Amino acid sequence: MADDLHVIIFVDGLGYAWLDRTPFVNSLETVRPVRPGIGYSINIQTELFSGELPDELGLFCEYRRRSPKGSLSYRSLAAAMRAFSWNRRLSALQHKVLTRLGLPVAQIPFEYLSEFEHVGYSVFTERRGPILPQARIVSWTESKRPYGDRDVDTVESILASLREEQDLLIVGTLVDIDAIGHIFGPGSFEHDSHLELLDQRLEQIYSTARQVNERARITIVSDHGQSKVDKATELRLPVDLRRELGTRLSMFVDSTIIRFWSSDRVLDAEVKGFASSIGTVVSDADRKRFGIENVDFGTVVVVADDGTLFHPNFMSGYHMPRGMHGYWPDLESQTALFADSARFEMPDRIVASDVPRYLQL
Repeated sequence: MADDLHVIIFVDGLGYAWLDRTPFVNSLETVRPVRPGIGYSINIQTELFSGELPDELGLFCEYRRRSPKGSLSYRSLAAAMRAFSWNRRLSALQHKVLTRLGLPVAQIPFEYLSEFEHVGYSVFTERRGPILPQARIVSWTESKRPYGDRDVDTVESILASLREEQDLLIVGTLVDIDAIGHIFGPGSFEHDSHLELLDQRLEQIYSTARQVNERARITIVSDHGQSKVDKATELRLPVDLRRELGTRLSMFVDSTIIRFWSSDRVLDAEVKGFASSIGTVVSDADRKRFGIENVDFGTVVVVADDGTLFHPNFMSGYHMPRGMHGYWPDLESQTALFADSARFEMPDRIVASDVPRYLQL
C-alpha cells in the first residue's frame, strides 16, 4: 500500500453516539468507538496522533502554572487591570481587549493571572508522532472565515491537494461540528444539520480521492464527543481553603476540570474532601491510567459531572456554552470514533493512544 493515497481527516468533536446521523461515516468498512484521553485539545489530539499521554508529553490542558511563579510583566499587568475592574462586565471587556492584543488571558481573574501561562501547543504544528512529519497537513487555521464556518475553506483546500496528485498522505482538520456544538448544543437543529453537512463533505473528499487513485483510503478520527450543558456549579471554596489561596494553595478552574496545587498532604486531603462534593476526584489509579501522574498537573484534579459546567470559570467567564466536553473519558457522551474505508482486525473498542498504530496500516 506504499504507493496508495491515504487521506486522514481529523474531526474535532465528532462523537460516536451520532453515527446514526452520519450515514457515510457509518458505512465505512471499519468503525470503532474510541475512549478519549482526559483533558482538552492540547493533549487529547496529541494522544491520537503520537500515542503520547500527558506524562510523556509534559503538558496537560491549555494553561499551566508558571515556573517560577509569574513574571514581573504579568504581575504588573494584573495589578493595573484589577485597579479598574469595578464589575464583571468591565472585567470581561478588559480580558477581551487583552486577547485581541495578542495576550492569551482567556477569562482568568486578574488575581490569578501571574500564576498561569498559555501553552500554545498543537500536535499539528509540532508534527509529533509517526504520521504527521510525512503528511501534507491542511489545517483549519488557514481559513479566514468566522468561528463555526471554517470547514468550507479546509475542504476546498483538501480537494485541491487531491487534484494536484502530489501527495500520498494528506491530513485535514475539520473543526466546525465542535464549534456548532458549543454554540447551540448537541441535539439542536443547528448541530444535527451540520452533522448532515459534515457527512456529505467527508463523502465528497473520499469520492474525489478515489477518482485520483482508485485504491485511495480514507480514515476519519475524532478526539471526543460532546454533552449538552444543562447545569452550572458555582465554585464556593470553604473559608479555610480560601485563606490559603495565593500562598499554600493554587487552582485553575477550567470549564469541566479544576486543578488544585497544594503545599502538603494535609491540605491535599482538605481539598479532596471539598472537590468530591462538586465532581469526581481523579484517583491515583485513574491518574496512572490516563497518564497524568505528574504533580505539576495538579496535586488534586476534579472533573465535573456530565452536562455540568463550573461557572464562572477561567476560560469562558460567565458565558454558558450549550455544549461541552472534557468530562469523564469513559462516558458514552465523550466517546470519539475511528472510521476507515479499509477493513482490518481491531478490538471492539480502543483508546486514543492506540490510534497511531492503525493509522499506519
